[in-house]
Amino acid sequence: MNARVRVGQIGPGTREVTLHPDASTRAALAERLGLEAVTALSCQFRLSRPNDGPLVLAEGRLSAEVVQCDVRTLAPFSAKLAEAFQLRFMPEADLPQDLDLDDPVDDVGYTDGTIDLDEAMAQQLALALDPYPRAG
Repeated sequence: MNARVRVGQIGPGTREVTLHPDASTRAALAERLGLEAVTALSCQFRLSRPNDGPLVLAEGRLSAEVVQCDVRTLAPFSAKLAEAFQLRFMPEADLPQDLDLDDPVDDVGYTDGTIDLDEAMAQQLALALDPYPRAG
């Protein structure tokens, strides 16, 4: 899967992008994130570019079904995830040096005028996972 969007292709208005990774991409994500499996995954992005500038705002929704291991028993179990998120894409050089932990919108850098939505999806999946998963 290769979901890269050129910033210049966004606007006026919004651009909708929905990702449905195939089985091999889900398997690679499972390995990357230390999961037994990612059995289902979709991620929707609504992109907008205020004032036709380099800043791109994204509202999104991630839905996933993963197989994790219980931290106590190590037994695998399925978990469903559903998360809404907001992102602010900007050139790497413009990223703030200090994190604002009170800001509900995460800043994500891009280079060469291209946003990598696959990577944004992977990061949102990682953030949605319970760091100490327990079955039931």
